[in-house]
Amino acid sequence: MYLSKELRRGLSILLLIGAFFAADFFGLFSRLNDIFYDQFTLATPGPKEKSQVLIIEAPANLRGAYGEATWRHILTEARSKGAKKVVFTFYPNVSREFYVEAKAKGDVLFGRAVIPSTFDPDKKVFEKVPAAAAGLSLPSGAWILPSSHSATYHEQYLSVDVNGKAQDSLTTATLKSLKSGVTIPKGETFMLNFTGGVDRAPVISIELANSGGLIDELVRGRTLVIGFGTPLGAPGLKIPGGRGAELSLVEYFGYGLDTLLTTGAPTNAQPWVTALLLVMVTLVPYLIRNLFDQGQFVVVNSIFAVAYVAALGLLFATLLVFSPVATTLLTHLVIVGLIGQWKAVDETQAVRTLVIESSVNLHKRVFPTSFVDVDEHWSHVISVVNQLLDLERVIFLERIPGDHRVREVIALNCSIEDINELRRDYERAPYSDAIAENGPCLVDKRIFMRPREDIVEAQYLVPLIFSGEMLGFWAFTIDTARIEVTPVFLSMVKDFTAQISELLYRRYYRQLSAEGTGLSLAKNPAHANIKELDRTISLLNRRLSQLEDVLDEISVATILYDLFGQVIQINQSMVALSEEVGVAPHNLTALDFIMTLTGIDLSKARRHLSEVVLNHRSVAFPITAGAAGESLTINIYPLLHREQERSGGEAFQIQGILCEIWDVSEIESIYQNRERAFKELLASVATVGKSLLTETAESRATGSKGEATLDTVMAKTREMVDMVERVEKKIVPDEEGRSFARAIPVDTHEALINAIKLAGHDLTAKKVTVSFDTPERRAMALAAPTALPEVMADILRALSHTANTSGEIEITSRGSSGQVNFSFFADGLGLSPERLQEMLYQPDTFGDGFAALGQDIETVRQWQGEMLVTSEVGHGITVNLSLEAIH
Repeated sequence: MYLSKELRRGLSILLLIGAFFAADFFGLFSRLNDIFYDQFTLATPGPKEKSQVLIIEAPANLRGAYGEATWRHILTEARSKGAKKVVFTFYPNVSREFYVEAKAKGDVLFGRAVIPSTFDPDKKVFEKVPAAAAGLSLPSGAWILPSSHSATYHEQYLSVDVNGKAQDSLTTATLKSLKSGVTIPKGETFMLNFTGGVDRAPVISIELANSGGLIDELVRGRTLVIGFGTPLGAPGLKIPGGRGAELSLVEYFGYGLDTLLTTGAPTNAQPWVTALLLVMVTLVPYLIRNLFDQGQFVVVNSIFAVAYVAALGLLFATLLVFSPVATTLLTHLVIVGLIGQWKAVDETQAVRTLVIESSVNLHKRVFPTSFVDVDEHWSHVISVVNQLLDLERVIFLERIPGDHRVREVIALNCSIEDINELRRDYERAPYSDAIAENGPCLVDKRIFMRPREDIVEAQYLVPLIFSGEMLGFWAFTIDTARIEVTPVFLSMVKDFTAQISELLYRRYYRQLSAEGTGLSLAKNPAHANIKELDRTISLLNRRLSQLEDVLDEISVATILYDLFGQVIQINQSMVALSEEVGVAPHNLTALDFIMTLTGIDLSKARRHLSEVVLNHRSVAFPITAGAAGESLTINIYPLLHREQERSGGEAFQIQGILCEIWDVSEIESIYQNRERAFKELLASVATVGKSLLTETAESRATGSKGEATLDTVMAKTREMVDMVERVEKKIVPDEEGRSFARAIPVDTHEALINAIKLAGHDLTAKKVTVSFDTPERRAMALAAPTALPEVMADILRALSHTANTSGEIEITSRGSSGQVNFSFFADGLGLSPERLQEMLYQPDTFGDGFAALGQDIETVRQWQGEMLVTSEVGHGITVNLSLEAIH
């Protein structure tokens, strides 16, 4: 039979109440309740009534030292001072006449000890009375040690089962003999009232009682309780709340008697009261569950829990009624947790419904299809490899679930039948060799793919492993010449392997989760936060429409690609420009689009696109396609994830590739005019210099005086002419024209200052200082103005990691023939040449600092400069940077 959700939950709550009530009834929470009882006793002020009991305590180790004279004196004093009753918790060592007189007067009671039977330890019997009291039937009561609760004592017996018969305890016998009208509680035990501490009932020693201490104020109207204290070395009775010292048995008895004579005994709440409390603490959270969100619900119910404890404490302080606080509090907390879980489930279901129903169209419009959701995910993987790596042949294999074999799934530039290895068992070579290598493994012993006749290829096999999970293998071949000219190739393959493995891993487990978890969709989400989410999504829809309109209005031609090179968004300016230059961007990948516009070859385009994806660097190229007279550049940027927005299914740190096309015709015209003017100036200077040389030569020919001076002038003039000619060659554009991507004259001193600022965090972290000389004349060199400070900063970062702590990086600059040279030196342990090369060209074996230097060496080479990194073990590392100078 189907039950509605609310009915099922209501029945669950009733069952929970019943379970806690039964657990409390059978005492499962007694220890926890006793803790609260102790704390309530400690926090409650004592009663205002005067104590009705005077306790006279004798040392336990002197039990036989007190004779009849002592006891008779105390008894006589008590009668003369108006004591109501004298209670001996034992039978004193006196004559028969003492007992006869006590019985005759009727104002004395005796405690008769209850001990285990000699024949049956589980049976209790009375201790024999002394011979002097035998046969007198003296008024007495059972004297027995009370039972403890959680190591504390707060109950006393009213009756005791002695030899199978219920006998009055000494407390009950005393109350009956007093005829004070005090109602004796029902049951075997009663609870003592220790509120206010242990100073309420006066306690005097027997020595003081014998030496005149029994004064009228202490004795009159009270019941005297006489007994022995705790033996030396034995523990006393610990009372609730830890008030004062531990009590002896006679003190504990006196406080119990005083409880019934003055305040009455505290009582436990009736079962129906407990049941009502449990229903209340359950019903309140259930009724208010929809008034608050999850966090507020917890806070409000925490306040209620404190209020429950305070109310029950107040009930104890005023009426001496103790309710099961621990049971009530535990029930409340469990119910709150259960209802909170139900709220979370309801909200999650409602959110899922809302997100699925309201954001499907939004997701299609704004976000690219996630890798974990596409059907042809291997096609996406091979697309990335094809765009960013210049490989000859590529084959991917995936693991067969539940087996140690793999199967081929997709190939590039070849056929799957090209595989020469037939076993497909990754526990055997060459797969096991690749797993052991845990990286690109050169397959040279057992050829994996059938060799080609037209090219010499190196074959590699790479395991795809993430978080210890074997996912498959990546087999590829590459022209051996490519490896020699690309020292960082294997490092790039490792980076790609890590990213692809993570993508496959997340897809695999996302699909497992989706298959095992169905979405339960709520049809009518009613919570305020759900409605707020609905409003937020609607606002996001409007905002995205606005952003699309804004993107279309931007004059800069812009196109956004996803990681796999597919178009995500394109503005109208880009559409118009694409039509003008005759390309269709929707039908081209990012790689194809760049090659079509710039005319660069496939290898170079891949290298620069890899720079964008892996190193997050921006690149720019001049556009060769376009109308005559136009100068266009394409700038390519990585669109990085914000850390908090990065989804769990995306391994790469970028979410797209942004391409912008800028019309720099006007700017380039300004630079051309400036260069033209500068060229004319140089030409004028050269003309003057040549004229000066001519005149000087004619003077020498005619034998004029001052030949030495003329020689000097002539030498300097020739130097000037040479310098002008050199500058003209370096600054004036060549026949192919000049673009902003090429090196231009840069102030090297300013670049160094900026580099120190960029590397400031790393230098401060290592407490490394920088010292450098400043030449009188600032040197100008050919470099990219934005990249040169970055290159110098990379050098400083790398050296800071290897320098001695609190050390120094020394920078010296000098000029030589046609060059500006910088030397960076950091004193440290240094490295061997082999280790240094490994750090530069296999960056994942060391760190980002030296990985950047490996890239910077290639960058500097493009500026016609040179960067050399050397190291001497035990001395330090030196980086020499040489750039072409502008004199």
